[in-house]
Amino acid sequence: MSQSAAVIKARKERARTGRGQIRDFLPPEGVPLKFETAGLGLRFGAQLLDIVLTMLAIGAFLLLLAIMDILPSTALWTLFSLLFFLIRAPYYILAEILWNGQTLGKRICRIRVIGADGRSLRPYQVAARNLMKEAEVFYPGTMLLAAQGMGILGNIILLIWITILLAVPLMNRKRQRLGDMIANTYVIHQPQALLMPDVSTRADAAQR
Repeated sequence: MSQSAAVIKARKERARTGRGQIRDFLPPEGVPLKFETAGLGLRFGAQLLDIVLTMLAIGAFLLLLAIMDILPSTALWTLFSLLFFLIRAPYYILAEILWNGQTLGKRICRIRVIGADGRSLRPYQVAARNLMKEAEVFYPGTMLLAAQGMGILGNIILLIWITILLAVPLMNRKRQRLGDMIANTYVIHQPQALLMPDVSTRADAAQR
């Protein structure tokens, strides 16, 4: 296969999988590394898993309250909405700080967040990208649920807003959403650790 054909094949493969490459990543050790950026499908799947897991945890807590008959049913629904709002951002921020750029959903989907400067994620980077997620993901999602009462102009503005937010990661090679640009972070596929063969084992095999 010629070099040009190989390049065309690689480009088609990246387009099919929705992945880009980060080639200019330079950690403090000074050795350039190459990463595959996480596709939007995987990122959406991780986000959906995190939402489901968060809702299940809150639901289990509210079920316990319901069994103990501490609050009326109307208060439980209000408490559910309040807890989902209050727990959401702290969950993402704490998880990515404690698990080196991963939430439960990201761990399952084998993706993680890294700092674009090659250094460990700083708390302010994690906080910035996840607080921006409120404006990029959750607030538009909430507004979509209430779209019927917004009128034609409100729906047009919401549609333009969502289109811009979806276009941002699609229009840049490193698949950064606005929160990643502000925090200077990337979302990548979790690199697989490859263990080199033991030297003594290879020496024994060579002598046989």
